[in-house]
Amino acid sequence: MVSVTSSSSASNNLDISCPTCHSLQPPTLIPQGTSPAVHFIPASELKTSSTSCDECRLIWDALGLYKHEWGEKEMELSVEVRMVSGGPLKVIWRNDILYLELFDRQGRFPTIGPVVEIPVHSSDEECYNTAAKWLENCVENHTLCKSTSSDPYLPTRVLDIGLDSSRDPFLFETNGQPGKYVALSYCWGKTKVLTTTTKNISSHKRSIPLDTLPKTLQDAVIISRRLGIPYLWVDALCIIQDDGDDWAYEASKMCDVYSLAHLTIAASNSPGSDKGIFSTQKYGIAPQPLRYQDRTIYVRPNLARQHDRSSALMQIPDAADPIVFRAWCLQEAVLANRILRYTSNELTWECNEQYACERPELSRVMSPSITAQHPYRKWNELIMVFTERHLTKDTDKLPALAGLARQFHMATEAITGTKDKYLAGL
Repeated sequence: MVSVTSSSSASNNLDISCPTCHSLQPPTLIPQGTSPAVHFIPASELKTSSTSCDECRLIWDALGLYKHEWGEKEMELSVEVRMVSGGPLKVIWRNDILYLELFDRQGRFPTIGPVVEIPVHSSDEECYNTAAKWLENCVENHTLCKSTSSDPYLPTRVLDIGLDSSRDPFLFETNGQPGKYVALSYCWGKTKVLTTTTKNISSHKRSIPLDTLPKTLQDAVIISRRLGIPYLWVDALCIIQDDGDDWAYEASKMCDVYSLAHLTIAASNSPGSDKGIFSTQKYGIAPQPLRYQDRTIYVRPNLARQHDRSSALMQIPDAADPIVFRAWCLQEAVLANRILRYTSNELTWECNEQYACERPELSRVMSPSITAQHPYRKWNELIMVFTERHLTKDTDKLPALAGLARQFHMATEAITGTKDKYLAGL
């Protein structure tokens, strides 16, 4: 990190026109991806210099967009300015209480570069493109995410949704046919959910008009089609809800349903099936414009400081999202081979090899599978998380763990060589 601690400590061999901000020129041009050059400027000096220096005015005006009152003590504090070549200019005040990014969409200034802008709404075309890129990269490049070279067998029933809107979905009994499908993880909510029953299954096999589906399911159909996946598995429609034998059998197959799905879509931010998947994204903050040298510079809060990364154990991108309170959704998230989450903040992706979000610099390589090491300890940790979540029916407590139990049984047998048998319980 190249640091200039105050306006008076600038190197004598620098060609600078402003002794306060050094005209936003670091001692050497620092490449993006390396430690930034840093200036510390007293707020009082910055305010005074803003009347005669374009760069100081830019910084002061940017602060003014988010900080409207400056007391005497606050004026004595320094403003931290970080610069790298080709990246955004970062302006920080009072230990990150205010952390701003200034950027130029065209990248015309050496130290005020472009940024990745997150769409305001998750139905934006760019969100589809991002999801498609994540999926394509995983399928083509992630060895740990490839189960077999051929498509797996489809679950007992799936919704055949096709690849476009030319026809309505219908319930398809697969008879072991192979294919790619999406599994949906979502909250049913408090409103009545459209389900498949012994009375309407024949009708559902013929057609389920898209506009009769709850909004969350409609959105799942749209996303699946856009990603080129023609089948969708939804518990409410693919399990006969008033047939106890069918329900018990399908619940026991949850491990396969989610682990073999080509993709799991998590409606993380949706509290109910009638609310939909798409929403305004908290990180899709519309930037504020400022004029600088007859150009427009944009200002936004630095999102990296707000970002709550997903935990490999908790399987949650945002602790406030409704889905994290539903017990069924824990095993759905853990069992999924690939999961695309529509959270309150942004789109996120998680698979066996990568965690990604709409801020590329926050993507990371994933740690080993949750059952790859110390499976008994991981089981206990998951049970602690599970018991803090909610179930509509207490009788679902063990079925909501059945898929996890099966996965952990297979993992412990493979790792330890023991023949432990899961009986029941937490």
